Amino acid sequence: MKKSDNKTLYLIVGLVVLFLGAGFGIYYYSKDIMEKPKPVVNPSLYHFTVYDRYIPGSKNDITVYEDSVKVITTHFCSTINCIPDVDKPKILTYSKDNMAKLRDYIDKSSLFKDSNNQTEIDLDQLNSRDESIIQSIYLGQYFFELAVEDYQYRIEYQKTDDTSYDIYLKADKSIIVKKSYVNSDYDIDKIDTYALAFSKEKINFIFDYVQNEKLENNSILYKFSFLRKDEADIYDSIVNNDESLLKLENRVALLYVIYYDGIDCPTPRLYLYSDKTYFFSENKYVDDINKYISYDYDFNKIINNLDKYKSGVPLDYYRIESSVDGKIYTTNSSNVELMSFLKSLGVNLVQCASFDVDD
Repeated sequence: MKKSDNKTLYLIVGLVVLFLGAGFGIYYYSKDIMEKPKPVVNPSLYHFTVYDRYIPGSKNDITVYEDSVKVITTHFCSTINCIPDVDKPKILTYSKDNMAKLRDYIDKSSLFKDSNNQTEIDLDQLNSRDESIIQSIYLGQYFFELAVEDYQYRIEYQKTDDTSYDIYLKADKSIIVKKSYVNSDYDIDKIDTYALAFSKEKINFIFDYVQNEKLENNSILYKFSFLRKDEADIYDSIVNNDESLLKLENRVALLYVIYYDGIDCPTPRLYLYSDKTYFFSENKYVDDINKYISYDYDFNKIINNLDKYKSGVPLDYYRIESSVDGKIYTTNSSNVELMSFLKSLGVNLVQCASFDVDD
C-alpha cells in the first residue's frame, strides 16, 4: 500500500472517531440535561405585611407557602435616618390541617381582598378576634390553631406552667377542648384535642356557669390555677374528660364576693359560700383547700341594712358582689355590721394583693 493511501486511511479513521466521539458527547450531554432534576420552586400563595400598633415603624412580612409560613421581622428604628434591624427569615412549618385552616381563613376574611395577594394590615384597625388570629400566624401553627377555632364562648385555663386548656363552647352546644403542652420558652410543643361527650344537662350547666362569669369582650373567660370552691369540679371534669366528676346535686354555691375598692391596686377578695364557709388569702393566686373556713353569721343582715350607709363619710368603698341577685352593692367603713363581720373573721381587705405565686 502506498504512503498516500495510508494517509487517506488514517484520515478517514480519524474523522470517524471524531464524529463518533462528538455523537456520544452530544448524547450524554443531552441525556444529562434531560435527567437532571429541575429545581423545586415553592410558590407563595399569599403575602401580607402586619404593622404593630404598639411599636410604630415595626412590621412583620408574612409569606404563606403550601406547607410553611415565612416571617421577616423589621424592628422599630428610633433615630433619624437610621437603618432598622431586620431579622433573618424565620420559617414556620404548618401541618396539613392547620395550613388548610389558614388558607380557609385568608380566603374568607375581608382583610385579604387586595390584588396579587398583597395586603397591608394595621393591628389597630382589627377587632379583637382578627387581631388574635393575625398575630398567632407568625407565632407558629399551634398558636394559630388555638386562635382560629370558632366559638361562642371560650375559656383559657392555665392549669400549670407547662399545661393549659382552651375550652371552646360552640353555638351548637358542643364543647371542644385543646390541651397545650408548653415548654420553658413559652412555646407550644403539641396540642391534644378532644370533644366533651357529656349529658345535655351537664353541657347546659357549663354554659350557664360561663355566661354568669365576667367575660372579656363578652366571650372569653380567663382562669388560672386558683379555682373557687364552686367551680373546681367543673374544671376537673373538663380536663379529665370525665362527667362523673361534675356533680349537679347539692352543689355548694358562691353567694358573695367582698373586696375593698378604695386604693390604686388589686385587693384581696373574700368569698362566702352557701355551706357557711369562706375563703380569703392576701395572695391572689393561692390554691389551698385548707383555706376554706367555717363561719357562723347570717350575711343577709348586712345586705338588708346597706341602705343605712349609702351616703356620708368616709368616702371609701367596699364592694359586695352578689351571686344571689346579680347585683353589686357599695358601702363604706362606717358600716358597723360589715366591719364587725370582717373583724370576727380576722380579715383585712384594705391592702394590695400579692402576686408571688405563678399563674
